[in-house]
Amino acid sequence: MRKERLLAFLFFLTLIADVPTLAYYNDLWTPGRLVEWLVVRLPVKLSPFEIILIIMLATTRRRGPIAKPMVTAIYVSLASLFWAAAYGLARGGLVLPMYTQMICWIVSMITAMTVLTVCSTAADLYRINTAILYGAIWRACIANSFYIMSHDWDWTRRPACMTSHEDSALFVIGLAVLISRAIEFGSKQYIRQLVIWGPVIVMAIQVNNRRLAWASLVMALISIYFLLPTRGRALRTVNRALKVVIPIVAIYVTVGWGRSEKIFAPLQSFSSMGAGTVDKSTLARDNENVSMITMIQDAPLLGTGFGHEWIELDSSYTVPLTAFPFYHYSPHDSIMALLTFMGGFGFAGLWAVVPVSIFLNARTCRNSLRPDERSIAAAGVVQCIAFVNQAFGDMGGVGVPHIMVATLFSVGIASAARVSASSGARPYSSSRAT
Repeated sequence: MRKERLLAFLFFLTLIADVPTLAYYNDLWTPGRLVEWLVVRLPVKLSPFEIILIIMLATTRRRGPIAKPMVTAIYVSLASLFWAAAYGLARGGLVLPMYTQMICWIVSMITAMTVLTVCSTAADLYRINTAILYGAIWRACIANSFYIMSHDWDWTRRPACMTSHEDSALFVIGLAVLISRAIEFGSKQYIRQLVIWGPVIVMAIQVNNRRLAWASLVMALISIYFLLPTRGRALRTVNRALKVVIPIVAIYVTVGWGRSEKIFAPLQSFSSMGAGTVDKSTLARDNENVSMITMIQDAPLLGTGFGHEWIELDSSYTVPLTAFPFYHYSPHDSIMALLTFMGGFGFAGLWAVVPVSIFLNARTCRNSLRPDERSIAAAGVVQCIAFVNQAFGDMGGVGVPHIMVATLFSVGIASAARVSASSGARPYSSSRAT
């Protein structure tokens, strides 16, 4: 098996692997249990999947055109990360918590480098996105099945989620792949796939009960729309469809906003994000954010460095160490956490991969003449958006539990590096190994 195909297959296996943090783990056996070992961390603090990625990266010679700014941004990001670690150690930080604070970003950058090294063509990246799509469909089917079998459609007795919080990003990215392919290719095959699997994934988003998923989905749809070429059949087709869809959505929102019937459950997710919705969870998150804002004001440029805790202003919302030993090293809002630990200087270097990736993928959408490259780039933008939303809302960039989101983000980075060069949207450095 060629490395490109092996990498896509490994992506699929890691996305369907069952781990104890999944809601259905103790109640429902799936074949994903057979590949659980692939994502379980070994004593060396890496999973077999991550070790295989490192081996692939070390043994593969990079071929084909590549956008040098994206590779440079990855190196700058890693350098900023390790600078913050060194700075934290110099200030008396602890080594053990650094693993929790840094592992998501390290895995994401290593995965991005591996994907952009192994996948030298748009066809290879297309295959990776197909693996992600199949993973999203697999998890969506499990989420829907678990909901039906366990709760007999009684929405009042559903648990916090059906699979995991990470799957919010997976479902949205899977939908983005379906939508971008249906728009860009316009063939019956891809439209049929969207019609069949789109509702399955949307239902999974709803029963998985995560507000972040709906926010990411709306942002993904808006992004895909504005990424469409200003002149082309795809935009005209979408605009015609919107003339029908927008009035229906407007009526749905007008009638359903603030109502409790289950048909309006997606609107409840949005309304609960706004002002006036206050519960213990919201107050705890607010306490985290205000505490970190105070710390950022004390050290705006350099931060505290990794290995240090964020200091609570109000300890009444604290999480017991028995439940989460590294709570004070890994707050929920990863973006605020990174600003606290790295300061504005370190964060700017670390975060550079996000705007560079979105910019290069967006240029590909506007400049490429090939539908496969445009669909890959559109999915790449959504992969970045889903990551940023997850990082802002629920430990997407700091903390061990959410490695999947960082892995999906890495595909968007690799897509920016490869298709922006092959499409001519960005002049590349060289076709030689670098």
